[in-house]
Amino acid sequence: MRHNIVTPFILFCSICLLLTGCTIHNKAPSQRKYGFQPPMKELYWGMSLEEIEKTLNIKNGVDGVTYDYEKPITIVTLKNKIKEFGYNATVSLEICDKPSEDWFPYKSSYLTYVSLTYKNVDGNKIKDHINKLYGTGNDWVDIRKTTCTTWLSGDKIKDIKPDVKKKLKNYWDLLAKHLDYPKNGSISPVKKSNDAVNYITLRYSKEGAGVSFSGDTTVQINQITHK
Repeated sequence: MRHNIVTPFILFCSICLLLTGCTIHNKAPSQRKYGFQPPMKELYWGMSLEEIEKTLNIKNGVDGVTYDYEKPITIVTLKNKIKEFGYNATVSLEICDKPSEDWFPYKSSYLTYVSLTYKNVDGNKIKDHINKLYGTGNDWVDIRKTTCTTWLSGDKIKDIKPDVKKKLKNYWDLLAKHLDYPKNGSISPVKKSNDAVNYITLRYSKEGAGVSFSGDTTVQINQITHK
């Protein structure tokens, strides 16, 4: 008799758990994350400064956090280091102001770059670590004669979902129109099918290194589809 009572109860609980699980699953965001993501899981490309402050519980001048503003960019440097690519690094966030143009689809400030600074670490070790994760990068030297390597994301423009790609094309056409490309010498905003959606760049020496995560096209995707 007890067995007959317990079994329906267990079945009832199982059904409730299944329904609850389905409900939670349906509420989860369905957005695909393209390319390289910020090295802090709490962040996403295109995130506003207000969202970042709330999520990380930070404020300018409080608890060692500093803001450096030079219109239209705010550089937020965090006090707490993170371990990435095998070593501890200082984190800086580059956030662009909300565009002042009425036609621009971005409706808030937006995260475009995350930089990691390593001191007293042989940059070649950082490079080796990144190579193991993402394959051999492209080596080059900048105008300051700094040794650099860039890794392109595996996701290309051609890999973007058709409906999102259509919105991107409309956005690029809008940019081209208002930038008067190519009459004023501006760079074409239109990406090619085999272009990477974003990239990571390492600048390094034997004394240290800097790694920059670029949001690039992923910023555009998040802004035009979720803002």
